[in-house]
Amino acid sequence: MARPALTRPGALALPERPAGLASIQAPVADRLDRVLDEIRERGPLGSRDFEGSGGGGMWNWKPAKRMLEALWTAGHLVIGGRQGFQRLYDLPERVIPSAILDQPVPTRHDTRVELIRRAARSHGIATARCVRDYY
Repeated sequence: MARPALTRPGALALPERPAGLASIQAPVADRLDRVLDEIRERGPLGSRDFEGSGGGGMWNWKPAKRMLEALWTAGHLVIGGRQGFQRLYDLPERVIPSAILDQPVPTRHDTRVELIRRAARSHGIATARCVRDYY
């Protein structure tokens, strides 16, 4: 199972993640659509390509960065490249080969089993907590 298939919308339910789409969807759904439209029209974009500012410091992201990360976490965007340290977000269909995108979305159960298997393989020796927290 290809990793992109495991992270497509519907494969995982991650509402508890702070940067997750569910936490910002209701109040700013129109902005989410605008961010996606901008990327659709202009190609891969970083957070600096959007207006606004954060509260200072590395983790005080501006609203556009929070939206980009939420869309990426939910599988609606992928990282299409980088400019130095900054991620460039793009649409999955422009980055991931269609042979992978056309694979069926695995069930949540199958996704979890595969991610646990990969985490355990990556750790080699680990506690259950380490495996659980890997992704």
